[in-house]
Amino acid sequence: MEHGPLDTLLKHFRQGLNTFGNLIECERCESVTENRAFKVVAAQCLGTLGENVVKSYARTITTAPNSSKRESPSRTADEM
Repeated sequence: MEHGPLDTLLKHFRQGLNTFGNLIECERCESVTENRAFKVVAAQCLGTLGENVVKSYARTITTAPNSSKRESPSRTADEM
């Protein structure tokens, strides 16, 4: 059950990590030189997606009701 953009990002991030893990473990894929470049691009995309997850979470906790009672993050989402 999804509750918003953060859950959607987390779902895609988890799926991407699982797919990337399968690619890394594939012995047949390792023998194809072009796959090395693909792995680099895939890792960069996962990094960007992970960054978006963090930014989305930061926005969620700073806009949540009673957020003044919560400890604010040391950096804002725009600074990340």
